[in-house]
Amino acid sequence: MYFDFKDEIATFVKKSVKKIFKIELNNIILTSPPDVSFGEFSSTFPFELAKKLRRSPMDISREFSKKIDEFKDDKIFEYVKDVKHIKGYVNFYLKRDVFFKLLVDKSFSNSISFNGPWNKTLKIIVEHTNINPNKAAHVGHLRNAILGDTLVRLLKVMGFNVETQNYIDNTGVQVADIVVGLKYIKNFSVEDVRKLADGEKFDYYCWDLYTEVGKFYESDEKKLELRRNTLKEIESGSGELYEISEIVSNSILKCHLKTMKRLGIFYDLLPRESDILHLKFWEKAFKLLKEKKVIYFEESGANSGCWVFRYKLKNKDDTKIIVRSNGTVTYTGKDIAYQMWKFGKLGKDFYYKKFLFEDYPEIWITTSDVEEDEEHPPFGSGDMVFNVIDVRQGYTQNIVYEALKRLGFQEEYNNSVHFSYEMVALSPNCAEELGFSLSEEDKKKSFVEVSGRKGIGVKADDLIDKLIEKASFEIEKRDVEGDVLETAKKIAIGALRYYMLKYTKNSLIVFDMDDALSFEGETGPYLQYSVVRAKNILRKYVEKYNQSMDEIIAIVKNCDFSFLSDFDDIWKILFDIFRMEDLLYLSFKKREISIFAKGIFSISQKFSTFYSKYRILNREDEKERVELLSFLFIYIKFMELGLSVLGIPVVERM
Repeated sequence: MYFDFKDEIATFVKKSVKKIFKIELNNIILTSPPDVSFGEFSSTFPFELAKKLRRSPMDISREFSKKIDEFKDDKIFEYVKDVKHIKGYVNFYLKRDVFFKLLVDKSFSNSISFNGPWNKTLKIIVEHTNINPNKAAHVGHLRNAILGDTLVRLLKVMGFNVETQNYIDNTGVQVADIVVGLKYIKNFSVEDVRKLADGEKFDYYCWDLYTEVGKFYESDEKKLELRRNTLKEIESGSGELYEISEIVSNSILKCHLKTMKRLGIFYDLLPRESDILHLKFWEKAFKLLKEKKVIYFEESGANSGCWVFRYKLKNKDDTKIIVRSNGTVTYTGKDIAYQMWKFGKLGKDFYYKKFLFEDYPEIWITTSDVEEDEEHPPFGSGDMVFNVIDVRQGYTQNIVYEALKRLGFQEEYNNSVHFSYEMVALSPNCAEELGFSLSEEDKKKSFVEVSGRKGIGVKADDLIDKLIEKASFEIEKRDVEGDVLETAKKIAIGALRYYMLKYTKNSLIVFDMDDALSFEGETGPYLQYSVVRAKNILRKYVEKYNQSMDEIIAIVKNCDFSFLSDFDDIWKILFDIFRMEDLLYLSFKKREISIFAKGIFSISQKFSTFYSKYRILNREDEKERVELLSFLFIYIKFMELGLSVLGIPVVERM
């Protein structure tokens, strides 16, 4: 919508300038003035022409606006009311009634589509969450998953073909350590582990066991040999330790998926590291890297016997080991192979099967067994890849992308995005609410860093449960009708998701439950309550005027909006809604979800002023009442769309 009209006005300016001033401009930039009293679109072309014509921008803009009547037959004047010159700018004023009507029609359509300066034919792969399947998810994982999921939602609303992947490192050290704990500390057999994994909260059990294993190694360094041997057997794909590792990783994965389901987060594909190993993805990538001389064999020095990647880091030569002297490949090497596969440049593929459990929606997992391969959707071969990984992995990500470029995959290098983010900490108050004992010194700090080493590790489910508990208390205090627990769940999820999204990605988040759950200020519950308020007016209107919703909608659709068009404050909200498409594009272009989150919050703030100022139910003039109602329909439809992008559930009563 927004970009369609913007492009038409830009085209009009270009051809009009050519006719009036005999000059062809290549690029017409249109911006939105700071206030709607100056119009909705503004062009700076008079400043560009000033030097060429040796005239002031004011003269040029004045002449353009005087001759505008010559072009009144142009299509844009179906929705442009006036063109004015203001201090050298040329500003366009829209016919507000036309846009009210357009958005009302959109509000009653089954779906809203957006068209902008992006290529919808692109397939975009988003990899996020990627929790080691060895214990319960923690609060830091939530920022990754919420950011990644919201990016997916935003891209889908923009019309892209999106594939969501959650990489499962089922052969790493973390899984091996749990296997060591189960086998050598607990002395469990394969069947013992299977029974334990089938019980409740296996991820919590492994959380505690992981700490126990750390102490087990500290008691005798020779015990680390157990880890090395376990890793070797897991990678081989056979043996008792391998069987235990499969039970552990699959069971913990299911726990993680259940946790993410609570937040409305789902995936298309679960690529497993074991399949990258068994299907020899790395061997293929290794061969290409050597042929193209992307990596080099070190024959002497500290890295003797290793294959390394040579890299400039802050104007200094640096090396990154890709293959160790014992022949094992590092995570960076496997990431290079995986990134190549994502773009369809490896020449190899996984086998796939459905990952079925309980009532979880359809999801696929990779396998290296051709006998298990099922007919499946196309996976991989993306045009653009977003890797949602914390900021500390920036160096490694840069090497992975640089390796693509040196292999000759320039376009794939350009379209590889490290969607980085900073850590999550807790406010001292939040840490205490979650059961941690803080020293007097910690209580005075602005935040408490989550640290397993210090014993401050917050399980994601514990945080969600606590938020639901606090939300339930608030709802009961307000005597809200309906299912208290279900409403509390939605408010808790809205609070958590918005708190994780409102900050720029590379800002530290200090999470505080009271701040997140507040019904006032920049919070998820504030956004939810904004929609509840609008819906309450519609509900009361039906009751007061004894009209069905269908009757009201029929009347609303026939409004001429002559009343609403005179109010700048209402038009400001509507124009912001009209520009939602631009919010989506800016968030995508700048790789920053907080732009969209804050834009939606700004709209809800302006609606709060509308709610206080315009008393719809008691307005005597029926035409005025109905036009104000039409605005409510627009607001509800587009706010619910905005909330769905943010993954914030809609609440009926608060």
